[in-house]
Amino acid sequence: KGKKSNTSGGGGGGGGSFVPSSGGGAGGVIGSYTDYTDIVSNPNINTNVSAPKFTDLQEHGWAVAHINRLVNKGIVNGVGDNKFDPNGLVTREQFATMLVRAFEFENNTDNAKAFEDVENGSYYEEAVAILSSMGVVKGQSDTVFGVGQGITRQDLAVMAALATNIDSDNETGEFNDAAEISDYAVDSVAKMKKCGVLSGDENNNFNPKAYATRAEAAKILSVIMDYMEQSATK
Repeated sequence: KGKKSNTSGGGGGGGGSFVPSSGGGAGGVIGSYTDYTDIVSNPNINTNVSAPKFTDLQEHGWAVAHINRLVNKGIVNGVGDNKFDPNGLVTREQFATMLVRAFEFENNTDNAKAFEDVENGSYYEEAVAILSSMGVVKGQSDTVFGVGQGITRQDLAVMAALATNIDSDNETGEFNDAAEISDYAVDSVAKMKKCGVLSGDENNNFNPKAYATRAEAAKILSVIMDYMEQSATK
């Protein structure tokens, strides 16, 4: 299958994916987790996907098919002992890896920024370089990417929207907490909502600065993959 490249413009928010890891963020990011079920269900997803049966997804039925799909495609893995760690935080470098694997991005990494906290030879080094060269991620500063830190819901939206050039002409209303969305993320969050990837919680709040969990990220990416596939056939 053909590889894809992308030349999207710079992004203010940042990055991450999840691969075999502890799933945790750095520095005690949050002490408790909430399973946001505001991500729309995709009626086209194959719920009969065969994948390793994780023993810790009993309360995450809304994400099981999406997780299984990504596992089968080699985009994500469990954390060992037949567990997926659905409530674990997705780090910035993990989501970067996840995006590159899902969409098979290739690019000229000669234009990538050199971040001091990106470890040479790490599983995420190439993914961060690719997304940096594409302008999808800029890091938390000119020299620091933010390795090991959890990715917020608004930063996840920014990375996904920029990496895929996702867009939609569908008009929808704003989130009730739209004022809490950082300026750099407003456009990306709006695009993700318009195309049906994201919607508000029961109070129509997006909770932009809450940290994304592994289960949430899996479902978001799976829905984006379906949206991109459907858009390509139109």
